[in-house]
Amino acid sequence: MSLAQVMRFISLPILTMMARAFTSEFNLLAHTEPEWKGAALQYREIVDFLNRSRISYAISADPVVSRPRVLQFRDLSTDPTAYPDYFVDGCWRQRMGYVGVRDYASYKKMWVLDQWRYFAHIMIMCISSRKAGKDAMGHDLAATMVGLSLNRGYNFSRYVFKALNDQINTAERFRFLLYPRFVQLLIDDALPNLPATWERLQVKRVDKRVFAQFLKPDSVEPNPEHTALFGHLINEAYVAPDD
Repeated sequence: MSLAQVMRFISLPILTMMARAFTSEFNLLAHTEPEWKGAALQYREIVDFLNRSRISYAISADPVVSRPRVLQFRDLSTDPTAYPDYFVDGCWRQRMGYVGVRDYASYKKMWVLDQWRYFAHIMIMCISSRKAGKDAMGHDLAATMVGLSLNRGYNFSRYVFKALNDQINTAERFRFLLYPRFVQLLIDDALPNLPATWERLQVKRVDKRVFAQFLKPDSVEPNPEHTALFGHLINEAYVAPDD
């Protein structure tokens, strides 16, 4: 997807902030440097990983207040955007402690605990291409967690641009402007001297109260299991096996 297509996406006919606004509840900024006290101390491993991961800039870049640079995920054109279903499901159940059923091929973060739930929450709130629903994640987004955990290739760029392209081609009544931070970063990189003559969008951060909330299981049966982080999440030099 080219910048011209992105510009087409944000300048579709009858574009007004009332008729087609950026959703303000997703593509949020993650807490990459929280106050390390209280419940937040339980999440240090996963936050440290997110800060050094391929998505670190994508979940933390605020093009309004920080010096913009090109949006990139360090992925390759040959990297996949999907893994076999058995591979994703096995990793979620055996390594992440997922105990829930899968409705419409989706996973729900309420069926995992603490650091895994926070990891899933960050992917939903900062990376997903949605405007509603904060618990369920489809197979493609669930696969991103597997790829990051095992240090396997995953084409995040294609995931993002496909979502933008899908919005261009969807019916008018279903359109909305997604990825406000990502779109701004792309424009800033291509048109660095473009004057800012419009009202700035206030980008929200992920609610830090989730640190305490995610330590407790929801009232669901069976209760999710506590499982340790593994692979690339705790070992920067980890290399995924071939099979």
